[in-house]
Amino acid sequence: MARKRRSERDGLLEMLFEFTGRFWQVGLVVTCRFIFLAALAFRLVSNHTALAEGRGIPDIGANVAAGGWLFYGVPLIFLALAWVFGAKTFEAYNRQGHF
Repeated sequence: MARKRRSERDGLLEMLFEFTGRFWQVGLVVTCRFIFLAALAFRLVSNHTALAEGRGIPDIGANVAAGGWLFYGVPLIFLALAWVFGAKTFEAYNRQGHF
């Protein structure tokens, strides 16, 4: 039988999630990083769409007008990951008796 190869990113996320369950401090750092990445991605998408619409670039402007909301998927994915890691961090924090 052939084994399914796992991505390095999948393994990294699983490892971070496991450490988050044990040490809430790790989860806090990871959650803050994902929030920062979401803000950065949102800023880049906003700048890209503003430049494309403002300069009247026909190819990019048409793509942004047709499916501009699709560009916001990346920041939303980062926010979803921040939410998951934040919930796990809060759970670990409560388990250690701090709250």
